[in-house]
Amino acid sequence: MEDPPIRILIVDDEPSLGEICQIFLEEMGGFSCDTVTSGAAALEQVSTSPYDAIVSDYQMPGMNGIELLKEIRGSGMDIPFIIFTGKGREAVVIEALNSGADFYLQKGGDPEALFIELASKIRQAVQRKRAEEALVRTRFSIEHSPEEYYWIDPDGYLLDVNEQSCSSLGYTREELPRLRVMDVDALYGEDEWRALWQRLKEERHLRIESAHRKKDGTVYPVEVSLAHHRMGDKEFMCAFAHDISGKKKAQEAARLSDVMNQAIFQTSGEATAVFNEDTIIVMANREFERLSGYPACELVGKRSWTEFVVEEDRERLLEYHRLRGVPGGSVPRCYEFRVVDRYGTVRSYSAVVDMIPGTTLRIASYLDITERKQAEEAIRKSEENLRSFMNALPEPALLLSADGVVLAANDAMVEAFGRREGATVGGPLHDLFPKAFTVLKLPLERAIREKRFVDEECSFEGRYVNVKICPVTDADGDVQSLAVYGMDVTDQNNTRDALKKASKKLNLLSGITRHDMLNQITVALGSLSLASRQIPDEEVRAQIERAHTAVVNIQKGLVFAKDYQDMGMKAPAWQRLDEVVKAAASIPLEGVLLDVQTAAVEVFADPMLQRVFANLLDNAVRHGERVTAIRISFHEQDDRSGVIVVEDNGIGIPEALKERIFESGYGRHTGHGLFLVREILDITGISIAETGEEGKGARFVIAAPPGGYRPASECPGVAPPIAPQT
Repeated sequence: MEDPPIRILIVDDEPSLGEICQIFLEEMGGFSCDTVTSGAAALEQVSTSPYDAIVSDYQMPGMNGIELLKEIRGSGMDIPFIIFTGKGREAVVIEALNSGADFYLQKGGDPEALFIELASKIRQAVQRKRAEEALVRTRFSIEHSPEEYYWIDPDGYLLDVNEQSCSSLGYTREELPRLRVMDVDALYGEDEWRALWQRLKEERHLRIESAHRKKDGTVYPVEVSLAHHRMGDKEFMCAFAHDISGKKKAQEAARLSDVMNQAIFQTSGEATAVFNEDTIIVMANREFERLSGYPACELVGKRSWTEFVVEEDRERLLEYHRLRGVPGGSVPRCYEFRVVDRYGTVRSYSAVVDMIPGTTLRIASYLDITERKQAEEAIRKSEENLRSFMNALPEPALLLSADGVVLAANDAMVEAFGRREGATVGGPLHDLFPKAFTVLKLPLERAIREKRFVDEECSFEGRYVNVKICPVTDADGDVQSLAVYGMDVTDQNNTRDALKKASKKLNLLSGITRHDMLNQITVALGSLSLASRQIPDEEVRAQIERAHTAVVNIQKGLVFAKDYQDMGMKAPAWQRLDEVVKAAASIPLEGVLLDVQTAAVEVFADPMLQRVFANLLDNAVRHGERVTAIRISFHEQDDRSGVIVVEDNGIGIPEALKERIFESGYGRHTGHGLFLVREILDITGISIAETGEEGKGARFVIAAPPGGYRPASECPGVAPPIAPQT
């Protein structure tokens, strides 16, 4: 692999000279050059791009080459720097070299020879810099090595050490170079050292074990890597040593392991036995005694393991035993069977059996899995009960994993949607029930994404199915499975549509009748007004005024009847709360500040929800007397219900009237506003109550049930306060 090119920054106020220099260097190969025309530009360039060397002219406007050099060195950069100029004054050369220039090269003469020399100077400077950096890296690596480092002469003197050597041996950096190998190695005296030196000279590299002695006399084992090195007529030894106390302890532990094997065999929590080719038990631990019901003295050399296998499993296990002794015989290493002890008790066990290498003996360990088997049987019965329960459902039902695998499906599911050839469970929904998949795909994705119950109506082959999907989540809230139930609601929909048509006709008739009545009421009110102005008799005018008021109340009643009739005519829908409130606030607020703090939440309610907030705002403005601010906020409760609070700073509502204000017709002929509010909310199970304190303002608490609200699909944040209207 080729070395990367040397990156050069050329600084010359004559652009043509800089370009010529760049062309010559790059054509020689091994160089990549950038050019700038001033010292300031050079400083900016080196601050953003790495360079291996700088070649700078001396005499430049603004900042000369030596001033640029001083700026470079002053900033802490030791990048190689070559002054390349036509000025050859001795004073300039001395100042350049004293300021940290690597070379000073005077322009002039044969250009090709000049640029060859420049390239040579650049390579020298860069190679010297790289060599210095390599030396620093090498020294850094040695100093920070976790191993002890020693540079040793033929007499055993420690010429150089690292920090780890000092730390391990307990000597200072000044003390160690005065010592010899024999002072710090417990196994080497003069004779041993001479022999080791001679051996190293012959073999060049060695790895030995020894024991180092600390300053306090403590000895610890080490493994030492040695290398012989010659520098001119001098010889040295380079040594790296590391503490192998842990390795020695591991070797000791391995030695003890053999001693402990028998103890482990006896104290193992699993029943373990060794038996010969004739099935006779030759070793058995205490757990095997418990398994069989016999003490070891009645087992070893006297009984066959076959005595403890139930008759239905014995022939199978004997065949395993025979094949295990046949070279290349195919036999399972692990299997399950039933054990019968001396008392006739039967339990289930899992066995792991293998040959002992180099013998005809078998060793086996046995794990009691009776409880696991019982649990598996309980699960099997539970699954059977689940299938029975699902098949008892008259409508299609499914249980799916989060990745769409069918865990259970009832007969009604198969009958309604059919299935592909094969099993009804264990495969992906789109494979087993492709028709159902087309219907359920989007509702399932929504249930998994939103991690909540989904209730949707879907169409399938001219029929309508109400699909209910309940996601089952784990402790972290991740969906693990989904229960799916579908109900054919085609007949109900047809009945509902018929009722809607009938209701539409009745509403049309009612609307025509009401329209005619309101027209007649308008005539009556106009006539009464004219009569009141034309008759001077005060008593008669009072009678006309009472008639006028009665007709106005009839008019209000007809308007209320229209509103009441519209309730429930359209299906409830998810409505973004802040947008509903904003639309409701279009009524005149007469200088009242409206502060909406509902966050980004949607409420499932009748389409007349806007009317609810319009009535509440109107009620506050008209009857709060001194209201200057209304605040609407949303809060999530611990029981997962959502609460909308509408509160003002008016006179409030007396305790005795907190329920009566929601009655139909309550008040001073003010209509049915709050009665209508409660009726609209009740359509989707939303309640409303007044909880304010008289004298401090009204406070209406609107509670949406769990599942009756959700985060909005888009969340722009909290709506800003709506300024008072003028």
